[in-house]
Amino acid sequence: MGAIRAIWQVSDALDLNYPSERELHALERSIALELGMFSELSRILGDSAVAAQVSISQLYENAENDLVAGCELARNGYFKQAYSLWRSWFEQAVFGLFFIESPIHSHAWSGVELLTLDSGPDYRLMLHQLLANGRDGHPFSVVFGERFKQLLTALKLSGFPKKKYILSRAEIVLTALSQGVHGTYRPKKITDEKKIIEIISSESMPLLREAFSVVGILWCMHFISSLTISEGDIVSLRTASLLPSSGVMAQISDCSFPCAPSLFVSPEEVLAFMNKSFSNHFGAV
Repeated sequence: MGAIRAIWQVSDALDLNYPSERELHALERSIALELGMFSELSRILGDSAVAAQVSISQLYENAENDLVAGCELARNGYFKQAYSLWRSWFEQAVFGLFFIESPIHSHAWSGVELLTLDSGPDYRLMLHQLLANGRDGHPFSVVFGERFKQLLTALKLSGFPKKKYILSRAEIVLTALSQGVHGTYRPKKITDEKKIIEIISSESMPLLREAFSVVGILWCMHFISSLTISEGDIVSLRTASLLPSSGVMAQISDCSFPCAPSLFVSPEEVLAFMNKSFSNHFGAV
C-alpha cells in the first residue's frame, strides 16, 4: 500500500511491507522484461517488417504502462480497475504477436496521440474475434490452434483436456479480466490492508500468472514455427537443456544482432533465454 507513483517514476524503488506485494511486483517486472525480450528476439530473427516492429514497440510500451498501473492500483485495493488495465495489457500483448505474424494489419491499425470525439479508428479488431476458433475462426486462432496440437504431439502429451488448450485458456483469461470492464465483478468494500493482501494472494496473482503463461506459450509457439526445430529439440527446451551444439543454435548464430543497445548481445544469450523461458512456460502445458 502507499502512494501511486507517477508514470515517469515507475522505475523508482518500492518499499513493500508484505510478501504478496513483493511477489506481485516481482511478477510485474518479470512480465515486462520477458515481453521486451520476446519482441527483441523477433527482431533478431527477422520475423517482420521494420514498420511493424516500430508499431509493436510502441504497443508494448503502452502495454507495460497498463500492467504497471494495474499493479499500482491492486496494491491499493482498486481491484476492479486493476483488472480492467490488465485486460488492456493482455490484449496488447497478444495483438503484438498477431502484428508480427501479419504485418499488414499493423499498418491498418493506426494509432493516435490525442483522443477526439469526432472520429474513431478506421480499422478495429477485438481480442475475442482474434481468439474465435471453429469452422469460421479467425486465421490467428486457426494457426495457433494447429501449432498447439503439434506441440502436444512433439511433447508426446495425449488425452490432453480441451479446456487446457491454449485458445481455451486465452478465452478464459479474457473473460475473467473482462469482468472488471463490464461491471460484473463487484468486490466487497475493502476497509483494511489485510483484505487487500488476501485478494492479491488468492485472486490477483493466480489470474495474472495465468495471463502471462498464455502469452508466453503463444510466443514460444511463434518462435518454434520461425525456426527449423526438431521434436527432440522441443523436448529439450521444455527441460531447459537445449545444447549449443543443436541446429537451433546454428540458426541463431546466422542472425544479425543489432549494433544499438540490445537485450541480447550474442547467440549464447539467446539460447539461454530460450531455455529458461520455454521451460517456464512449457511447464504449464
